[in-house]
Amino acid sequence: MAREVRHGETSLDEEIEIQCFDGARKIILNSAVSLRDDRGEITGAIIVNTDITERKRAEEEKRGLERQVQQAQKMESLGVLG
Repeated sequence: MAREVRHGETSLDEEIEIQCFDGARKIILNSAVSLRDDRGEITGAIIVNTDITERKRAEEEKRGLERQVQQAQKMESLGVLG
């Protein structure tokens, strides 16, 4: 992120895993854009970070449940055929 800002690159909706000061791991959605003056020199940046850890965990849990349902449906179809 810092490298992108220093070079004037824009980063939108980049998922980054970070370790917090308390040791917890978080997934953040990062967007960054450099601010330039009239000469084109970088004078600052706007950086927005959104914690999406819980959303990502819920999505993974949903995928796991969907896999379980599919497996159960397969087993049920084998039982019906057998």
